Amino acid sequence: MDDINIKILELKTKNLMSKRQLVINILVVLIGGIIGLAFMPNGALKNIFIILGVLYAMVLIKDFLAIDIKIEKLLKWK
Repeated sequence: MDDINIKILELKTKNLMSKRQLVINILVVLIGGIIGLAFMPNGALKNIFIILGVLYAMVLIKDFLAIDIKIEKLLKWK
């Protein structure tokens, strides 16, 4: 591999790792918010927010796994 390809691979890997870290941070905040909703009085609005939060958390977990797979593919690339 020449130097240009190595630099491109390095930049792509750093970018994906930054995205993965951002998704993890958002997921932590979201899960904390969902747990915080458990302390609210019961109501329809609370249940709607919990359902939306869980669905969004599932989307973030899916994104995290996709980013992780891309990182593995980049690191295995020769």
